[in-house]
Amino acid sequence: MLTTDPKDLIEILKASTPIVALIAMFLTPWFTANFNKEQKMRDELFSAKVKVYTLLAKIVTESMRGLEQVRSEYYRKQESDKFYHIYVDFKNAIAEHAIFTSPNTKSDIDVLLASFHKIYDNELLGEELEKLIPLYTESIYECKQFILKLQNDIGFTKLNYLSNVKK
Repeated sequence: MLTTDPKDLIEILKASTPIVALIAMFLTPWFTANFNKEQKMRDELFSAKVKVYTLLAKIVTESMRGLEQVRSEYYRKQESDKFYHIYVDFKNAIAEHAIFTSPNTKSDIDVLLASFHKIYDNELLGEELEKLIPLYTESIYECKQFILKLQNDIGFTKLNYLSNVKK
């Protein structure tokens, strides 16, 4: 029969304290190990994501420089077939690194590719230089926006903000 006498309850608590301590002693390392394993996995995945985003930023920057070079050749009224190579290299590189990109980043890549498609289609149609130059300018702008979005996605802008606040 259960007793409600406070003295008996105190005795039961005193007797159960070592048992609870032993259980806690065995369970704490298990919980800690599982938490550390999950944290390590998150850190490794984030590290891989940062590496891929760094490569994506490099690819986009190289593409942007190529676009600027081709655009300047058009300004000088020179013919150029370099855009095709920029376009193909960009598509291949993006496909290689798609595994660690977030859905938002994939959507941003689609926007960037759409701006590249406009140039590609207009070049195939043999459009005049006056129509191509704004398309190059638009794609260069989209490249810059994409890099900013990559920085936001990995939290770089938050880190940059926090480092500026500490100063």
